[in-house]
Amino acid sequence: MLPLVLAAMVLLSLYSSLRTVCLLNLRALSRREDKVTAYLKRFDAAKHALAGIGEAGYIDDKEAGAYRKLAQYAMPRTVISDGTDSRYVLGNFHSKPAIPRGFRIISSNTAGAVVLKRVSR
Repeated sequence: MLPLVLAAMVLLSLYSSLRTVCLLNLRALSRREDKVTAYLKRFDAAKHALAGIGEAGYIDDKEAGAYRKLAQYAMPRTVISDGTDSRYVLGNFHSKPAIPRGFRIISSNTAGAVVLKRVSR
């Protein structure tokens, strides 16, 4: 009987320790940001600069498809369309920004997101 009780106590202790380790790992994982959330933070300053602006163009130095969609996701109150036809343009640059002629920067951050405003045609 004593070996059975001792074995049960060891198993219970082992289960309790493993459960504690699993809970600690789950807490650490829940605090970690996924890649999309981290990437969207680059648009925080642009989101404030475009507040109240219903439409903005979009340019970047990568393939526009997926990145424009992420920019649209980051700024749901502003319609983001490809190109520089709009008065305001969101630039998403991973290297030095290439500012199109006729625009000036009205907002930028170190992450590479800039908001441009048309000053002339």
